[in-house]
Amino acid sequence: MKRRWQAHQFESLPPPDARLVLPSEKIDTPVDERGLVIIQDLLHQVKTTIDPSYEWPEELSIHHFLWPAAFYPEERGQPFMNPAKFRDIAPNKGLLPRTFENWLHIITLPPKRPEREVMRYQLESYHIAKALFAKARDTIETERLARRRQEVVRLNPGLISEGFDGQDVIGEEIMQTRLEKDFRGFERQLERYEQVPPEFRFVDLEADRKEIARTLGGIIIPKAIPLFKAVAA
Repeated sequence: MKRRWQAHQFESLPPPDARLVLPSEKIDTPVDERGLVIIQDLLHQVKTTIDPSYEWPEELSIHHFLWPAAFYPEERGQPFMNPAKFRDIAPNKGLLPRTFENWLHIITLPPKRPEREVMRYQLESYHIAKALFAKARDTIETERLARRRQEVVRLNPGLISEGFDGQDVIGEEIMQTRLEKDFRGFERQLERYEQVPPEFRFVDLEADRKEIARTLGGIIIPKAIPLFKAVAA
């Protein structure tokens, strides 16, 4: 059973009696071989410093896992080499309880800034992934529209002009042209993504279009990784 903790003067932090370590007992931020934060490990380590019966307040905020911001200045001119943009892409941010984020900043040491090549590759991968997601979604939407049109024509044969023997010749030609255009766009982005080193890709390129769209949608659409449940569990 979760115990109820008394309010205290520092409402933006867990109360002192919920803390299992002193704020001075800093934790190294876990990173992988690329220098990118291992998010689940970080959350686990921070949670172990607080009594498990403590209930994190539901007020949320977006946490940049790569901090402080001063480590990632704005640089313009070179494609995909902008530390500030790299830091701000969705895979490098998490939607967390604000109290958890504040405690994380107190109890952990900031991660060392990744090498420039790592920043460039991940930023490039993210931008190509956005384009690939858009094209995959386009092909799926066009296929859906084509099926819908076929069903409408089947149920309403009078929509087809005389002389076409009940066949939606013009409509099918238009949809086929659109599909071919969408598929070409998808293939172009897929070829671009194949040039990104595998360790920086956000999706398995051997997956089908629907799986690619589903996986990338979970990465591209949110502004940050939703992590409240992972913290509250």
